[in-house]
Amino acid sequence: MLLKNRQTIQASVSGISKQDDKLASTLRSLIDDDRFWDDAASMIRLLFPIREAIGDLQCDKQVLSCICKHYFRITAHLDSSIDIDQDVIHKINLLVEQRFDMVHKPCMLLAHLLDPRYGSSMQCPRNVTDSAYLNSIYQFIQEEYGEEEYGKILCQVTL
Repeated sequence: MLLKNRQTIQASVSGISKQDDKLASTLRSLIDDDRFWDDAASMIRLLFPIREAIGDLQCDKQVLSCICKHYFRITAHLDSSIDIDQDVIHKINLLVEQRFDMVHKPCMLLAHLLDPRYGSSMQCPRNVTDSAYLNSIYQFIQEEYGEEEYGKILCQVTL
Protein backbone atom coordinates (compact mmCIF):
# COMPACT_ATOMS: atom_id res chain seq x y z
CA MET A 1 0.00 0.00 0.00
CA LEU A 2 2.79 2.40 0.91
CA LEU A 3 4.60 1.91 -2.38
CA LYS A 4 1.41 2.12 -4.44
CA ASN A 5 0.66 5.51 -2.87
CA ARG A 6 4.11 7.05 -3.33
CA GLN A 7 2.92 9.93 -5.54
CA THR A 8 -0.05 10.67 -3.29
CA ILE A 9 2.19 10.78 -0.21
CA GLN A 10 4.66 13.06 -1.99
CA ALA A 11 1.82 15.39 -3.09
CA SER A 12 0.42 15.47 0.46
CA VAL A 13 3.74 16.58 1.89
CA SER A 14 3.96 19.33 -0.71
CA GLY A 15 0.64 20.66 0.61
CA ILE A 16 1.86 21.16 4.21
CA SER A 17 1.37 24.78 5.21
CA LYS A 18 4.22 27.26 5.50
CA GLN A 19 3.79 27.31 9.29
CA ASP A 20 5.43 23.91 9.41
CA ASP A 21 8.14 24.76 6.90
CA LYS A 22 10.90 22.89 8.79
CA LEU A 23 8.74 19.77 9.11
CA ALA A 24 7.68 20.02 5.47
CA SER A 25 11.27 20.40 4.35
CA THR A 26 12.37 17.38 6.37
CA LEU A 27 9.50 15.24 5.10
CA ARG A 28 10.04 16.37 1.50
CA SER A 29 13.72 15.48 1.62
CA LEU A 30 12.85 12.08 3.09
CA ILE A 31 10.11 11.03 0.69
CA ASP A 32 11.76 12.51 -2.40
CA ASP A 33 14.79 10.33 -1.77
CA ASP A 34 14.67 7.17 -3.88
CA ARG A 35 16.67 5.34 -1.21
CA PHE A 36 13.76 5.77 1.24
CA TRP A 37 11.44 3.99 -1.21
CA ASP A 38 14.02 1.29 -1.96
CA ASP A 39 14.45 0.67 1.78
CA ALA A 40 10.67 0.61 2.27
CA ALA A 41 10.31 -1.96 -0.52
CA SER A 42 13.08 -4.09 1.01
CA MET A 43 11.43 -4.04 4.44
CA ILE A 44 8.06 -4.96 2.94
CA ARG A 45 9.68 -7.92 1.16
CA LEU A 46 11.50 -8.90 4.36
CA LEU A 47 8.35 -8.84 6.50
CA PHE A 48 6.00 -10.43 3.96
CA PRO A 49 6.34 -14.03 5.27
CA ILE A 50 5.62 -12.80 8.81
CA ARG A 51 2.48 -11.00 7.63
CA GLU A 52 1.45 -14.06 5.65
CA ALA A 53 1.97 -16.34 8.67
CA ILE A 54 -0.10 -14.10 10.94
CA GLY A 55 -2.94 -14.08 8.42
CA ASP A 56 -2.84 -17.86 7.90
CA LEU A 57 -2.56 -18.76 11.56
CA GLN A 58 -5.49 -16.53 12.56
CA CYS A 59 -7.84 -18.43 10.27
CA ASP A 60 -9.96 -21.30 11.59
CA LYS A 61 -8.87 -23.76 8.91
CA GLN A 62 -5.18 -24.11 9.83
CA VAL A 63 -3.75 -27.31 11.28
CA LEU A 64 -1.09 -27.64 13.95
CA SER A 65 1.67 -28.61 11.53
CA CYS A 66 1.39 -25.23 9.76
CA ILE A 67 2.90 -23.42 12.75
CA CYS A 68 6.26 -25.06 12.13
CA LYS A 69 5.93 -24.59 8.37
CA HIS A 70 5.57 -20.85 8.79
CA TYR A 71 8.40 -20.67 11.34
CA PHE A 72 10.75 -22.57 9.00
CA ARG A 73 9.72 -20.40 6.04
CA ILE A 74 10.26 -17.17 7.99
CA THR A 75 13.69 -18.19 9.30
CA ALA A 76 14.83 -19.37 5.86
CA HIS A 77 13.59 -16.11 4.30
CA LEU A 78 15.40 -14.01 6.91
CA ASP A 79 18.60 -16.01 6.47
CA SER A 80 18.51 -15.47 2.70
CA SER A 81 17.82 -11.71 2.85
CA ILE A 82 20.96 -9.91 1.76
CA ASP A 83 19.64 -6.47 0.85
CA ILE A 84 18.87 -5.52 4.48
CA ASP A 85 21.31 -4.59 7.23
CA GLN A 86 22.35 -7.81 8.98
CA ASP A 87 21.83 -6.22 12.42
CA VAL A 88 18.18 -5.59 11.54
CA ILE A 89 17.78 -9.17 10.29
CA HIS A 90 19.44 -10.50 13.44
CA LYS A 91 17.04 -8.51 15.66
CA ILE A 92 13.99 -9.68 13.71
CA ASN A 93 15.29 -13.25 13.80
CA LEU A 94 15.67 -13.05 17.59
CA LEU A 95 12.11 -11.77 17.96
CA VAL A 96 10.77 -14.56 15.75
CA GLU A 97 12.74 -17.20 17.67
CA GLN A 98 11.60 -15.83 21.03
CA ARG A 99 7.98 -15.90 19.90
CA PHE A 100 8.29 -19.42 18.50
CA ASP A 101 10.01 -20.67 21.67
CA MET A 102 7.17 -19.17 23.71
CA VAL A 103 4.39 -20.93 21.78
CA HIS A 104 6.25 -24.04 20.61
CA LYS A 105 5.08 -27.37 21.95
CA PRO A 106 6.65 -30.72 21.02
CA CYS A 107 3.38 -31.87 19.45
CA MET A 108 3.67 -29.06 16.86
CA LEU A 109 6.97 -30.34 15.52
CA LEU A 110 5.70 -33.89 15.71
CA ALA A 111 2.58 -32.88 13.74
CA HIS A 112 4.82 -31.19 11.18
CA LEU A 113 7.07 -34.23 10.84
CA LEU A 114 4.06 -36.55 10.47
CA ASP A 115 2.17 -34.33 8.03
CA PRO A 116 2.68 -35.85 4.55
CA ARG A 117 2.91 -32.35 3.05
CA TYR A 118 6.05 -31.53 5.05
CA GLY A 119 7.49 -34.38 7.12
CA SER A 120 8.42 -36.76 4.35
CA SER A 121 10.74 -34.21 2.81
CA MET A 122 12.05 -33.08 6.22
CA GLN A 123 11.59 -29.41 5.39
CA CYS A 124 13.19 -28.38 8.65
CA PRO A 125 16.10 -26.07 9.16
CA ARG A 126 19.15 -27.67 10.71
CA ASN A 127 18.59 -26.11 14.15
CA VAL A 128 15.19 -27.82 14.45
CA THR A 129 16.66 -31.26 13.88
CA ASP A 130 19.17 -30.61 16.66
CA SER A 131 18.84 -32.72 19.76
CA ALA A 132 16.93 -30.13 21.85
CA TYR A 133 13.90 -30.20 19.55
CA LEU A 134 14.03 -33.94 18.97
CA ASN A 135 14.49 -34.58 22.68
CA SER A 136 11.37 -32.53 23.38
CA ILE A 137 9.46 -34.79 20.95
CA TYR A 138 10.85 -37.95 22.54
CA GLN A 139 10.01 -36.66 26.02
CA PHE A 140 6.50 -35.79 24.87
CA ILE A 141 5.99 -39.31 23.43
CA GLN A 142 7.41 -40.91 26.57
CA GLU A 143 5.12 -38.91 28.86
CA GLU A 144 2.02 -39.49 26.71
CA TYR A 145 2.47 -43.17 25.87
CA GLY A 146 4.72 -44.62 28.56
CA GLU A 147 8.12 -46.26 28.48
CA GLU A 148 7.19 -49.40 26.52
CA GLU A 149 5.33 -47.60 23.74
CA TYR A 150 8.05 -44.96 23.64
CA GLY A 151 10.60 -47.66 22.78
CA LYS A 152 8.40 -49.03 19.98
CA ILE A 153 7.73 -45.59 18.53
CA LEU A 154 11.40 -44.63 18.76
CA CYS A 155 12.41 -47.78 16.87
CA GLN A 156 9.90 -47.03 14.11
CA VAL A 157 10.88 -43.37 13.83
CA THR A 158 14.61 -44.03 13.62
CA LEU A 159 14.38 -46.80 11.00
